[in-house]
Amino acid sequence: MTIEPRSNYKGVWTRLSETYQSATIHVIGDVTEDYILAAAENTRSWLEQTVGIKPDDTILEIGCGIGRVGQALAPICKEWIGCDVSPRMLEHTRQRLAGFENVRLVEISGFDLAPIPDASVDLVYCTVVFMHLDEWDRYKYVLEAGRVLKPGGRIFIDNFNLRSEEGWAIFETHRNAIPPMYRPPHIGKSSTPQEFEVYLQRAGFQNIGVSETAAWVRGYGWKPADGSMDAILEREASMAAVQPGPYLTSVATENNGTNNAQRLQELEQRIEALEKTIAIKNDHITRLESLIGRLENGRIMRLLRLLKV
Repeated sequence: MTIEPRSNYKGVWTRLSETYQSATIHVIGDVTEDYILAAAENTRSWLEQTVGIKPDDTILEIGCGIGRVGQALAPICKEWIGCDVSPRMLEHTRQRLAGFENVRLVEISGFDLAPIPDASVDLVYCTVVFMHLDEWDRYKYVLEAGRVLKPGGRIFIDNFNLRSEEGWAIFETHRNAIPPMYRPPHIGKSSTPQEFEVYLQRAGFQNIGVSETAAWVRGYGWKPADGSMDAILEREASMAAVQPGPYLTSVATENNGTNNAQRLQELEQRIEALEKTIAIKNDHITRLESLIGRLENGRIMRLLRLLKV
């Protein structure tokens, strides 16, 4: 049995959303329409409690699936933008939200929000999606949210919580129910409050909050209005410019010519330089620890002599 790589988000989720029933099962489970609407209202409630929803907001959802949350938000905002990696998911959303004129749907790569202009959105949220992403791609979307948000814009993310009893039960179920070689690429993986805090802090968000409720952990924050996030976003853009795409030189050369191979070499040189810097710092730390140890031993010996032990 061949399992698709987890990072093939577009291929995996396009296959899983071939029919509306299949899409629904993999987004929220085999549930009734009333349950879908209630779950959407629950997400709307959490957004209102944490980052707020304003009538003049342009709101963007990362991984909109079948459009269930959009159905709850489109009536109360200026514009709702549904982004998804799967064109089939977007078609399901289009049918669900056909009655709204303020809905825009955008197909994305699965790794960024490239079609969305800088500083064009008031609120970005991502619900029940991080569990299907690798950690690097979770953080990338947090960075991308910072890029597309206007100054003062808000972000909201969630996942099931490894630290809670309910979240741990989900973790154990996934661990024990499916043998490692048969784990599907979209299997849910947990987050922790600390993970969300790190992502939001590193991306430059302010007024960060984290909420834990039963199985869920939710993180949220505000984009600074003073432009202090700009340096982080510029650095991210600069680093992305030398990303090699495929990691192996042979694959890079085969798929994209020598350009990607050159980028890979540049990245490897950066990593090598970073490792040397870390080694030097570690050496300094070891020397300092040794010096502190000798000083401490000296103090103890002087104290013993004073006490004439």
